Amino acid sequence: MAFVVLLLAIGLAVTFGLRQAMHPAHRADHSNTYHEVTRLSVDTDSADVRVRRGTGSAVTVASHLEWSSDTPKVTAAMHAGTLSVGTSPCRGTQFGIQICRIRITLTVPAALPATLRTDSGDLNISDLSGSVDAKADSGNVKVVGLSGPLTVRADSGDIEADELSSKTVRFNANSGDATLRFVTAPSRVVGAADSGNVTIELPNTSGGYDLALHADSGGVHAPAEGVHRESSRKIRADADSGDVTVRVGNP
Repeated sequence: MAFVVLLLAIGLAVTFGLRQAMHPAHRADHSNTYHEVTRLSVDTDSADVRVRRGTGSAVTVASHLEWSSDTPKVTAAMHAGTLSVGTSPCRGTQFGIQICRIRITLTVPAALPATLRTDSGDLNISDLSGSVDAKADSGNVKVVGLSGPLTVRADSGDIEADELSSKTVRFNANSGDATLRFVTAPSRVVGAADSGNVTIELPNTSGGYDLALHADSGGVHAPAEGVHRESSRKIRADADSGDVTVRVGNP
């Protein structure tokens, strides 16, 4: 009988822990505004980060926190015009389950240059015209409507870029797919996927594109039209284990 009671107690403890993990006991929202920002630098341990275009010249940092154990923190500091945003490590587990969540939304001027890093979490960037350098160590990177120089990397996750007008793009996906869709013709695109597929969709343009595509273990799919070796528009893509596909014009 005592053994049965012990098992019931353990079961209740596990159930309580799971409920705590699924429904954190604490939530908080914070928002701060910063002026005269000339560059944005984001480096987070564990957070989903969204960067979007605003209508004014200020930068707003809004965070949503959920936790059941240690209180997570979002930090922001200004130095010589650079706004640096970070997080404390998202600690606190119960029965091996993460019970700490951080979501950060940054509203910025469209032309503000941005360097974005997250160790664990997704990056979502939209409607910016300044240069963007984005990297997720463990998470996906999604960009929409960018027009400035773009460098994007994902160590363990997918890269998805839509409605691009950027003239120069560099990308690398170590373990995941990379998909880039352009609405205006780029000048130079260079990138690779170590374990995943590369797909690049390009609009028609006079003079076409100079393509250099390679796949170690996979197929290469290039268009029959819109390709010219003498073109100044260079597209370079490699895949170690996956397919490389380039499409020109409407699908």
